[in-house]
Amino acid sequence: MVPVDILLPQMQKSATEDTEEDDDTGGINLDKAKERLQEEDKYDKEEYRKKIKAKHQEKRLKEREARREANKKQAKLSSLECEELRAL
Repeated sequence: MVPVDILLPQMQKSATEDTEEDDDTGGINLDKAKERLQEEDKYDKEEYRKKIKAKHQEKRLKEREARREANKKQAKLSSLECEELRAL
């Protein structure tokens, strides 16, 4: 079962604080903006990895369950065949 927080869109959680130093230059400080974006990218990549890992785990569990069901059916069929041969 996939956790609900993976399915629902989440608001961006910034890994850095939004503390701005008072600069007299005005405008956008490109270096700080670049650092902030890199930190957010790290966070986004980690969240994406978690999402993909959960998705793959769910897929493995479904495949495992399908194999178990197939093995049960196969065992049941083989036991029925043995009983039929004994009856003859």
